[in-house]
Amino acid sequence: MGLKKELTTWIRNQGEVSYKEIEEYCKENYYKVSNAERCLRPSSSPQIEAIKKKRYITGYRWIGSGMEAETKEAFKEAKEGQGSLKL
Repeated sequence: MGLKKELTTWIRNQGEVSYKEIEEYCKENYYKVSNAERCLRPSSSPQIEAIKKKRYITGYRWIGSGMEAETKEAFKEAKEGQGSLKL
């Protein structure tokens, strides 16, 4: 499986993945972080949105359809402050 497919599947299943986790994944699997960033650009992956603080990317979020129902509910509760989302 290619890097783009692996990252897309991971982010879809988790709902949200931090930039630090992306870096660790790349190091463990011998990929360059820049290749992962390229795979996650809006032009390459329109279902994934970058989470930014000021000008820096701090993570990636799934915005497309097909997210697992349990993950969607947990993500919604965490956003509303009613639960905790463990990534």
